[in-house]
Amino acid sequence: MKAWRLNGKSIGVFGQFFASFLVLVLVPSLIACLFTYVYVVDLIEREVESSSGILIGHFSEQTDGMISRIREEMVAILESPGLKRFVHDRERPAADQVRLDRIVTLTDQLEQLGRNHALIANAHLLMPGQHTVIAGEGVFERELYYTYLNNSGGDQPDRLYDGSALIAWSGPVRIEQKGIYQNAAHDSGTYITAVMGYPFSSPEPDVLLVVNLDVAQLEQAIAIRQSGEIATAIVDRRGRTLAAAGVADIDGTALLDIYLEHAGEPAYMTLDGRRLQLSYDESTQYPWVYVSLADVRELREPAALIRRASIGLLLFLFLTGAFLSYGFSKRLYSPIREIKTRLSRSRLPAAGEDGRPEGNEFELIQRWSETMLREHSHMNRTISGMAPVMHESFVSRLLLGEFRDPLSVRYYAAEIGLDLEQDRGGRLAALCIRLDDYERGRERLSETAKTFRLTALKETIRRELPGALWQCRVSSGLLVCIVRLPDDGAEAARTASASEAAASDALRQAEALRTILDAHLEDVHATIGVGRAVEAVWELHRSYAYGLRLLRRRSLEAGAEVCADADGRGDEPAYAERFLSQDHVNEMARLHAAGQYAAMRELARRLLGHAAAGRATAEAVRQLCTDILNTWLRAIADDKRKDVDIAQFSHLFQRLHRCYTEGEIRTFVEEAADELFTERRRGAERELFAGVTAHIDAHYGDELGIEEFARQLGMSPGHFSRSFKEVVGEKYIDYVTRRRIEAAKELLRETELKLDDIAAEVGYLGRHAFIRAFRKLEGVTPGKYRSGIDGGEED
Repeated sequence: MKAWRLNGKSIGVFGQFFASFLVLVLVPSLIACLFTYVYVVDLIEREVESSSGILIGHFSEQTDGMISRIREEMVAILESPGLKRFVHDRERPAADQVRLDRIVTLTDQLEQLGRNHALIANAHLLMPGQHTVIAGEGVFERELYYTYLNNSGGDQPDRLYDGSALIAWSGPVRIEQKGIYQNAAHDSGTYITAVMGYPFSSPEPDVLLVVNLDVAQLEQAIAIRQSGEIATAIVDRRGRTLAAAGVADIDGTALLDIYLEHAGEPAYMTLDGRRLQLSYDESTQYPWVYVSLADVRELREPAALIRRASIGLLLFLFLTGAFLSYGFSKRLYSPIREIKTRLSRSRLPAAGEDGRPEGNEFELIQRWSETMLREHSHMNRTISGMAPVMHESFVSRLLLGEFRDPLSVRYYAAEIGLDLEQDRGGRLAALCIRLDDYERGRERLSETAKTFRLTALKETIRRELPGALWQCRVSSGLLVCIVRLPDDGAEAARTASASEAAASDALRQAEALRTILDAHLEDVHATIGVGRAVEAVWELHRSYAYGLRLLRRRSLEAGAEVCADADGRGDEPAYAERFLSQDHVNEMARLHAAGQYAAMRELARRLLGHAAAGRATAEAVRQLCTDILNTWLRAIADDKRKDVDIAQFSHLFQRLHRCYTEGEIRTFVEEAADELFTERRRGAERELFAGVTAHIDAHYGDELGIEEFARQLGMSPGHFSRSFKEVVGEKYIDYVTRRRIEAAKELLRETELKLDDIAAEVGYLGRHAFIRAFRKLEGVTPGKYRSGIDGGEED
């Protein structure tokens, strides 16, 4: 800051501060007040008027989300195996206990549905063919339930549902709940009924799931509590007001007519002497429209207040600006004077020693700053060592599309010292390199070792690949190399032939890169996706996304591979047998049921051979193998003698997704078949259950819960029970009971213990349970058994 002079006299720093603040504080403040009065207030008025539309959009998404979660749980209930079995009971009646268990499960699901969602008042299942209703309270005859427990006085759900949509919706209906065979209603409310049928969208469903949504809860959900000036409503396509918050007796038909007339744009209406602004947000999933009704006068009141306040502030600044400038100048000058005093005692060069005049306080501080920069120049060198890391991070963000406009790209690149090389011309292309370790071979590398390998590879590419500009690691196992293509001239660049030439140049670069990868990488599947050529750095995200899609074209061949696009679309080649056909699924299930495991293997081999012959991609073949593996596991699960935990075989899926060549995939299929269908586990199971029976024989008097044994063997209780019967030859509970009764018979023969003591000794909590078990197994009571031996105690 140079010294100011007036009439040949120097003005001190304090005077310069005062004059500067008077201009830089007072004048901009006055301009800001005028700007606020004219422009900002008008902007606020427009933004406030649009706020109701923003709010109703937020609440519409929130409400649609709640309804969608309810819909998903309704689908889950209708697709549950228990419901399907219950419906099929009509054709093949189940035992009474089994049917009762299924009803209990369904009632639990209905009650859980109501507990999960505050909007749901109640839910029930209607069986149109059986005239039966299943609700949380139990099972009812249809006429009884809709007369007393769910009396709407209107159409019943099966008349509402016609199968034209996944869910049929009613308007607000008042439903009364009465006591059975009583006419007085003890509970009532207004609800919206949602009906979903199974099979879905069928005009003649086997079962209907009926959910009553509480209108009061729905009104709370759409209410805008932070603003008393904005009311909300939901109007369906028939003009019915489904819910309204903050306004009463609103005409849904009028709201719908305004919405249709203005094509969903904001409109105005007058209600009870108030001018209301209407904003709409049509639901993308359901047949209704969300409406906000905002009082225009109330919304504009903050803007009017700001306009009045700006006038007052304008007058205030005129009166106080000078006093503020004086105070600020005095406060700022005090530390400057203190700095000058301290620097005068430092080792800074004296006035005139460096060829410059003494100047004012600011020039003294400037000389001190220059000295400090010279003393700390080594810090600049340290910071410059971080430049490669910053450059790579910037390029990664470019590829991910975080910077897409030229201004931000140039600004950020200049900040970190990155040369964009715009003066060299030529197009750019991103070569996406995915590195996957062989499924077999040497020990798998740690993440640290992979990082070192990737660093060495980047340095090799920089040295040996002509045209390589930058390399960056976008994610684990994914390296991107940015290359510059030869410049064909500005005029030629706009022609189709120039685009083809650029693509050819990018392909040549990719082939050169493949040669480098083959020479320097071992036990690695390297795939190169050739991105499209782009004109500028800020368009690299498109080239990267294109190359990333092409990585899915990896074939089953070993070694490094270049994936380019001949037709310019970037889509993955279609392959008809990416998934198993239903015929193949049924064939595998039939072969498994017949125990023909060798035939199952052969069918899998044929499918893989057909895929390889059709030049399917590695990703398509892995998807086919995933479908085969899932089919095998489902076939095992359907076998009544087995209980398959899919998580138990998660390692198979992990191994499959590390396979990239035809040989690796075929080896995996063979080994997976060995693991799933071999009989070698039976010997181990016999040893495990031999330990279980030995423990029971030694501790029959203890509590012998099946859950503890199942936990120790890493099985579910059901799997443990079935495996125990298969290996031992009888059910677990039968084995425990028989062993206890054998011990009890020995005590009855050889001791004089009372029946209560014997029951406790062999593991029963009371004599009654002991007597029942003894009589069931031996045909007589314990007392009669003992009396038959020595005339002992009677029961």
